[in-house]
Amino acid sequence: MDRLLVDTNVLLDVIGRRVPFYGDSVRIWELAERRQVEALVSAISFNNVYYIARRLENHKTAMVAVEKIRKIFGTAPVDQGIIDAALGSAVRDFEDAIQCACAKAAGARWLLSRNVSDFPRTGKPTAITPTGYLAKAKLG
Repeated sequence: MDRLLVDTNVLLDVIGRRVPFYGDSVRIWELAERRQVEALVSAISFNNVYYIARRLENHKTAMVAVEKIRKIFGTAPVDQGIIDAALGSAVRDFEDAIQCACAKAAGARWLLSRNVSDFPRTGKPTAITPTGYLAKAKLG
């Protein structure tokens, strides 16, 4: 079974029903919910999703989104080691560096994101879009 870390932008594609990304992103959620993949999110994704969903909608809607994510996905912790790895990373965007460090520490094979160009091109995890992952995945 594939272990993957799902970046915040993929979560927000589903929560915000962002076209044209919604379809493949919601398919990733469905795979996670059915436990066909072992899907994790970084601990920082919870506060990022809450902040954005609250600004777009309201507190109640944001909390519902966070609760759904918590129910469906596992959590990759963020601790001092993750922060140190992110600070020492070649990834230029700090939030992306944290996501990458979380994925590595969690042993994720894949890091699903729409901004794959922000992540290293070699090594593990492999950054891939939800669309790219769905095309490559062997799911039964």
